[in-house]
Amino acid sequence: MPKQSTNPLPLYLREAFHQVVGDYWGWERGAPEPEVSLQQRRPCSISTVCSIVMNFDEAMPDDIYQTLYKLDTSTDELAKDHSYRNGARWLLRLIDARNADYGRPRDM
Repeated sequence: MPKQSTNPLPLYLREAFHQVVGDYWGWERGAPEPEVSLQQRRPCSISTVCSIVMNFDEAMPDDIYQTLYKLDTSTDELAKDHSYRNGARWLLRLIDARNADYGRPRDM
């Protein structure tokens, strides 16, 4: 049984991160970084959502973990820790690499 999270992810951030995962899948090469809205506020980049979610150690659901894993199976970094913290860190690395490919800095 997974250990209880000491820092659970708020529902609005969980939903935003799940959207981020889907948006990354649909992000066409060369297109600007996708944006999502947090609690109906001004849109922010998917990298910004990842940066926020990295503060939470709650375990990701298996479907989100599997979706992330399919993005890059060349490393077992994600398999070591199924937390939102690790998933967000791992996805942010992919986002940064894609932005670097097109000479775009990460939005802050």
